[in-house]
Amino acid sequence: EKKDLPAILAIILENKKGNPTVGSKKIIPLVPNYKILNEDDKIIIKHSKVLTNSRKGKIIEIDTETISGKIYLEYLISLKKVVILGAGHIGKLVCKLSKFANFYVVVIDDREDFANKKRLPEADEVIVDNFIEAIRKIESDENTFFVVATRGHLSDLECIREILRNKKFGYIGLLSSKKKWESLKRKLKIDGIPSKKIEQVKAPIGVPIKCEIPEEIAISIVAQLIDYKYK
Repeated sequence: EKKDLPAILAIILENKKGNPTVGSKKIIPLVPNYKILNEDDKIIIKHSKVLTNSRKGKIIEIDTETISGKIYLEYLISLKKVVILGAGHIGKLVCKLSKFANFYVVVIDDREDFANKKRLPEADEVIVDNFIEAIRKIESDENTFFVVATRGHLSDLECIREILRNKKFGYIGLLSSKKKWESLKRKLKIDGIPSKKIEQVKAPIGVPIKCEIPEEIAISIVAQLIDYKYK
């Protein structure tokens, strides 16, 4: 049985200070160890009790260093976290679309030029670290969806192997061709990963639609994430 992870969705409706802009979203998990980043977070969390009890959306007005205007708040009964391994072009697009679909988004890459908040403004967390070390540190459960889209076959293999061996998850998908996945499957079996676990990997990732450009591939990936969100 999946454990619910509640959260608050905040959407900027008006901001006289300009940035964050109107339409910007933020998701705040309602967990004891959530790191409060600024005064905006404090105010949103303060209103969370009313939202938790009523389960209805609410518009509040705030005036802080970054926001002067209105924010729409909504209670999310079960938050899903998407962990994107690889901040290349596809990873960047998946990040943007996942946030649009109200996922909590974490992006991991070992290249600071690719993994930064300026390039990935929609991400809730951006982690610059060795992939395996980052996977080992990240908390995961049945509400965690892993998207593996690194820049190479070896790092893809290492990420998949580490997740299948040591992490809990509700979904795992790999950006690959059928030929590449067949090759990686053979290596995973040699490494002692049970076939039943290997079969959990969605590869090639995404719903089966004809895709030719990166934007279409990202749409197919996030469509599959949304499908699993409600399973």
